Amino acid sequence: MWTSRLFWRPFVLFVLLIVISGVIAHSMMSMLQRQQLIDQLDLRLKSIAMALRPQVSEYISARLEDEIEPLVEEVSNRTDARITIVELDGLVVADSHRDPKTMEPHDRRMEILSAIKSGEGKSERHSDTLDMDMRYFAVRIGQQSNPVGTVRVALPTSEIDDQVSRIQYSIARLIGIVTAGGVLICMILVAWMTRPLTSLVNETRELTMGQLGETVNLTGGNEIDELGRTLNELSRELSSRMAMLEDNRGQLLATLEGMDEGVVSIDVDERIRFANDAACKMFEFSVPDDVGRPVWEVIRNQIIETTIVDVLSSGETQRVEIELLGPPQRYLSTTVSAVPGTSDGGVILVLHDITDLRRLENMRREFVANVSHELKTPLASIQAYSETLLSGALDDEQNNEGFVQRIVEQAERLSALIQDLLSLARVEAGNHPFEFVDLNLVSFLQECIEYHKSRAQKREVELGLMLRTQDVSAHVDPEGMRQIMDNLIDNAIKYTPAGGSVDVELDVDGDDVHIVVRDSGIGISQIHIERIFERFYRVDKARSRELGGTGLGLAIVKHLAGAFGGSVEVESTAGQGTSFIVRLPQC
Repeated sequence: MWTSRLFWRPFVLFVLLIVISGVIAHSMMSMLQRQQLIDQLDLRLKSIAMALRPQVSEYISARLEDEIEPLVEEVSNRTDARITIVELDGLVVADSHRDPKTMEPHDRRMEILSAIKSGEGKSERHSDTLDMDMRYFAVRIGQQSNPVGTVRVALPTSEIDDQVSRIQYSIARLIGIVTAGGVLICMILVAWMTRPLTSLVNETRELTMGQLGETVNLTGGNEIDELGRTLNELSRELSSRMAMLEDNRGQLLATLEGMDEGVVSIDVDERIRFANDAACKMFEFSVPDDVGRPVWEVIRNQIIETTIVDVLSSGETQRVEIELLGPPQRYLSTTVSAVPGTSDGGVILVLHDITDLRRLENMRREFVANVSHELKTPLASIQAYSETLLSGALDDEQNNEGFVQRIVEQAERLSALIQDLLSLARVEAGNHPFEFVDLNLVSFLQECIEYHKSRAQKREVELGLMLRTQDVSAHVDPEGMRQIMDNLIDNAIKYTPAGGSVDVELDVDGDDVHIVVRDSGIGISQIHIERIFERFYRVDKARSRELGGTGLGLAIVKHLAGAFGGSVEVESTAGQGTSFIVRLPQC
């Protein structure tokens, strides 16, 4: 409050009014008091003059001027007044304080002129004769039609001035006390009056600073209180609206940050205003470090930059597809739109990562090509052998049985391929007729090892089982689980040279079961590992076909493991063998 101009301006004004009023009151009271004392003095002077006039008139009429002087001195001694008798022509006949002969004529004195004219006169001035301020009162001797002279009585005003000074001092003290009290009361009143205004100003200042929760406490019913209540309502409304805007902003930011699509806001100067996490990951920049930088410094792509310039100039939405060479290589579908309804303009980039879509399209094309090729090869063989037989080879007893055997082999290969395709399609579609049970993996793996042992012996490969636990189960479909193990063990035996080994290991890690199929075969180079689970993907296509593989086994393994709530991984080094790890939740 003490630093508020709202307080000091009216306070100083009121204090000035009080001081000025006190000064005026002091002056007026002093003047009135002095005038009252002068009036009393005039009455005294008049009474003395009126008492002398009859005797002086008789002496003048009788030409007894010598008798006037003693009379004047006697009355002067008795009244302490200066008495002067002046003839009509202004000559001084007698004076109680000076020798009349030495005095100049008094016909120009104001009180003398007024007395001759109207019967009495008075004035106040400095007396050169006595060298002091005097009050003069004069009365005419004789009638107005036949004046003889005047009787003038005077007393010094010093006593009156002393009384007035004492009165002024008392008045000044009183006014000082009243003024001090008035200033104190004024301070209290101004503080009381300006407190709500100060609160209003402070709250308004807080509103401008964004502090919307504060309110003014008002209890009166005047206009200021009404203004305060209105401001409180405005503050609450603004607070509510700001909270709503903040919630909406938070929801918008959360939505933008949670989007898989990248969103970038760019101003008219082609500088980045905002970017969500997805956009930052796509172009490998950060917020807020790169906010405010030119877009061409952050997103170094000529197609996007050209499109932004076109949209800024035309205002029309454009869609482009760009390729980021990476690594990794990615494809982005980019929509560039002008920002509508804003004064500062700019554009919005919405980036859709269509890398998976492009990869799926490529995989689809490869799949169609691979299926066509895989079906074409056995069909062509069957056709060729059949035509050979029809051309006369049926009668060739040395070769006809071999041709028929090859037709049967190709038919079995074609049947296996179709069976794998159907199985993979059912698993991917999620409509495979699984029958989940709590399968004891120890006995299950023992059966699998026993089933593949004869084939391993034929290829001179040692097949073993390592159990790090004796009792563990998983909630799986037995046929699907057998298909997983058959594919993994069969592949391990196929790609392990004679004299090598294939080991199946069972272990428990927390809530998971690990089944590892480890071989000492030819291994897989790193460039093939990322695609090893794709359909028809073969590391060595010639060797795979020679060994009778369809190229779908590992894809089926991956999807079956996922359907059982698990996963499959591969670890391999070319020339040093391969390990496939199947992870399943134990029950």
